[in-house]
Amino acid sequence: MCRELREETAIEVQILDQIGVYEPIIRDRDQTVLYHYVVIDYLCRWQAGELTPGDDARAAAWVSAHNLERYGLAETAEGMIKAGRSRLVAIEAAKRGVGN
Repeated sequence: MCRELREETAIEVQILDQIGVYEPIIRDRDQTVLYHYVVIDYLCRWQAGELTPGDDARAAAWVSAHNLERYGLAETAEGMIKAGRSRLVAIEAAKRGVGN
């Protein structure tokens, strides 16, 4: 996963946790499957590199959670981002010994 992210975005990350898995299935009006993806979301911490879009994207950006609504994300994507933020809070609290 780290290698793929480096190839696609030019950044290095540390994987902190797997947040979730979902399978969007896109069908045409006859219900024939057009696309079926397996999406695995990870919580990662940036380590190095300048964020750069790969050849399959027009742009890449670091975005504040408060500005996500501007991007018209799917509800599932927003849910994964919220889950990742919650997990990060828990990881940071555990590091500080909060809740023990």
